[in-house]
Amino acid sequence: MAFWYRRSKLVFDKSFRSKITTASKPPLSITNNSNQQLRCILNHQPIRVTKKVSSFVDMSSHVAYSGYRCYHVDPRGVKVKVIQKKLEKKALVGVVVFLIGLTIWIVDVETIPYSKRKHFLLMPAVLERVVGENHFKKMKAEFVGKVLPVMHPDFMRVTLVLNRVIQALQIISGLKHLEGLQWEVLVVEDDAAYACCLPGGKIVVFTGLLEQFTTNEELAAIICHEVAHVVARHVAERFTRNFLVTPRLIFYMIFRPDSDSSALDYPFSQMMEIEADSIGLLLMAFAGYNPRVMPKVLEKMDKASANSVFHDYVSKHPMGKIRRELLPAEDKSGGEVDT
Repeated sequence: MAFWYRRSKLVFDKSFRSKITTASKPPLSITNNSNQQLRCILNHQPIRVTKKVSSFVDMSSHVAYSGYRCYHVDPRGVKVKVIQKKLEKKALVGVVVFLIGLTIWIVDVETIPYSKRKHFLLMPAVLERVVGENHFKKMKAEFVGKVLPVMHPDFMRVTLVLNRVIQALQIISGLKHLEGLQWEVLVVEDDAAYACCLPGGKIVVFTGLLEQFTTNEELAAIICHEVAHVVARHVAERFTRNFLVTPRLIFYMIFRPDSDSSALDYPFSQMMEIEADSIGLLLMAFAGYNPRVMPKVLEKMDKASANSVFHDYVSKHPMGKIRRELLPAEDKSGGEVDT
């Protein structure tokens, strides 16, 4: 009896109870549309997610399956998360760029022996050697028939001076880029007064220079100066500088074609030559040669600069007077020395 009473009371209440309902937003039917999904989320509107069926089923039965799924998301939280993600990406990129730059700076910033000047290099020592060896091969091929044999007195003279300089280099620390070098000498029979030391330990001397500097002390001053360029890795530094100033050169070529772009390189070249003089003086002293000969050699080159045999060599070096003034005071006195 009690059971039937409860059932009848439930039906009575359900029939006569007043209902007040509020109109709800009709669900929006979307299918794989991210823009519509975002609009529904921001407006707190229910979403009807329609599942696509294959064309075969759609044509045969014309039946589509659908359901309701409601998302209630605070739009302010969505915007904050988007901004946070963008900031995190930018911060990550900045950290990576900073670490790469710091690594390059630590690895490729070297301190030049003797002068203690720091310079930034983009060319590794291995590549620098390859460049020097390739240029040395080209010079051999260019002067075929003019290269003096190893038993020639001029060749033996250059080799004697170079061997003493090489022994002096072995005493000094901080020359890892010179370890394992295969030193070679090339003496060319030519009237031009020219000498150079290529990366990789390749020495090239013309007989015209040997005729102008008849003593071994004078020859040692020239060779020590050229070897100093290799000690300081000036070839790699020049390559790095040319790479960095390329935009400036392009600017001058386009907007100021009448200007001499070589003027940009002159102060840099002058600095390297003066630095090579200072290092060369120390090499002469370590090799057992009198460094006071260096000012006399520079003076002789300065006086003979009008001579055609010195034109090519002097044109690549600053004026001897300027270089003599920048030498240490104890090395300017000159004096007579024994060879």
